[in-house]
Amino acid sequence: MAFLEIVEKDDGSNLNVQVGDRISVELIENPVSGCFWEIGNVNVKDMKIIANEYKTLIEDSGKGIRKIIFEVVKKSSGDLVLENRQKWSREISKTFKFSYD
Repeated sequence: MAFLEIVEKDDGSNLNVQVGDRISVELIENPVSGCFWEIGNVNVKDMKIIANEYKTLIEDSGKGIRKIIFEVVKKSSGDLVLENRQKWSREISKTFKFSYD
């Protein structure tokens, strides 16, 4: 079982994963702007979400880190997509994607 840490510079990467591996995705989030990271696409038969939390970096800046941890529950291949958007708008300001097999 491996623990893989993914950050913004890993956008577009491909991961070789095994059942039981955990993948931590950490992305900068600015809730003051109204934009939040949401899961856009994940096959819940392959990956289970075990944590989804936000931690403020600098109190006055409004910026922080969105950390989502997934656990691989089935050996498969696919894409995991996160979308940064305002909750009241369906318009996506940024996407983050990685493939797994």
